[in-house]
Amino acid sequence: MVDLYKLRESKTFSELTTEEKIAYFTEVAEQALPYWGCSAQTAELRLLNYTENATFEVKPADREHFIMRIHRNLYTTTDSIRSEFMWLDSLREDGINVPEPIADKHGEYVAVIPMPQYGDFRYVDCSKFEQGVAPLEIPNMERFEQLGEIIGRVHNNSEKFQRPAYYQRLEWSADTTFCRRNNYHYEYYKDNSIFSREDLQILEAAESKIRSKLDEYGKTAENYGLIHSDFRFSNILLDESRFTVLDFDDCGEGWYMYDLGSVLALNEDREDAGEIMERVFKGYSSVRPLDGRDVDMFETFQLMRRYGMICVGMFFNKSVVLGAGESIDSTDGNWWNNYYKSVVTAAESYLR
Repeated sequence: MVDLYKLRESKTFSELTTEEKIAYFTEVAEQALPYWGCSAQTAELRLLNYTENATFEVKPADREHFIMRIHRNLYTTTDSIRSEFMWLDSLREDGINVPEPIADKHGEYVAVIPMPQYGDFRYVDCSKFEQGVAPLEIPNMERFEQLGEIIGRVHNNSEKFQRPAYYQRLEWSADTTFCRRNNYHYEYYKDNSIFSREDLQILEAAESKIRSKLDEYGKTAENYGLIHSDFRFSNILLDESRFTVLDFDDCGEGWYMYDLGSVLALNEDREDAGEIMERVFKGYSSVRPLDGRDVDMFETFQLMRRYGMICVGMFFNKSVVLGAGESIDSTDGNWWNNYYKSVVTAAESYLR
């Protein structure tokens, strides 16, 4: 089986400018359209965003529009995408609203588009267009109780989900967060020039404490399984009372509390953060038990996620074209510098 952490983008692609990368992904999308019964002449392509993947809205002249996802070449194989889709099928069977993949004309869910002039290829898949809007700001408090319930239902499903023989997904561990070979495009928090030597000493000490707490917490069937990994509201579509959970691209093996630690990613220092998480825990506990040991680990997992978001910021500032749904301008260098320093403050507090 392919080691997901040994995959890399080609050197030719990596050296492209952001504008050239967008042109590249547009070319891939145009080549993929015929697999789903369209062409560049019969369907409009609109780039929604380019972060880890490039996502397009496809508007055919003769049928409903749909979403096309062109994958990064990191961490991705046909089997890893198929594994994601099998879990989505299971979640839908449990009444959880998630994207629904669309088979191509060959009955396959993943097309492989060669790009020989760049020395690489891309995996492409499509899914039905989901109704709703991603909130641009943190929504009303009652929504968080609903979100907590959905997260709990997702974890209940994970506990019973039967992984296929070809199963392959990322792992959300200390090493895939804190090491160079990580889940964040191999950006490394210690390489961030904003941090002073003192800052790094604090961050390294907090990392050591996080690792120790994770070892003590351990991995059991009740606290560890297949997780979404990024339950921020920018990955939720709201349509009246209906929630649709998006962006399972990074789903993988991890602690269930990591999902709860991701809810306020990039918004951890809000004055109402405590109240928000009380609502999330209440909704979660209505469908899945949380014991004191789990809740005690929340601070550890939220800080662990903050280290990951440092790396996200480092990547975003290189080549990202954002779409709707983000509550902050994720390409604003000043905003990120302030965020990086806030993680140091949080780490210092964690060590007390």
